[in-house]
Amino acid sequence: MSGEYYRVKLANRAKKDLRRIGKRYGKKTYETLRDIIVGLEFDPKKKGEPLRGILGGLHSYHYSRFRIIYHINSGEFVVLVVGCGYHENDSRKDIYKLIERAIEAGTLVIPDPSPNDQDTSSDED
Repeated sequence: MSGEYYRVKLANRAKKDLRRIGKRYGKKTYETLRDIIVGLEFDPKKKGEPLRGILGGLHSYHYSRFRIIYHINSGEFVVLVVGCGYHENDSRKDIYKLIERAIEAGTLVIPDPSPNDQDTSSDED
């Protein structure tokens, strides 16, 4: 079995997001999301989808209508969870929109991906 282990860190924003989810949606949802976050320590690139546009450099893990947004630093084997929340199109509180606004305001800076972080897979065989 191939794969690498990563250290998982939570940004302060992600910690607050997770606490809010627990209060609003209950202990079971909180614990499920927490367990998913802990599980990102093994092969995080295979667990989420790479994002594009202003969110480029981030990945998104889907659980029901919730999203866990994270950055992978392959050089240091670190996964930084930058936010988690509910995904609802056209909502001001949509987690993608909240992360976009944080990036635009400069309160969240996403490092440029290193060559190790680039997706090298192709659809051609």
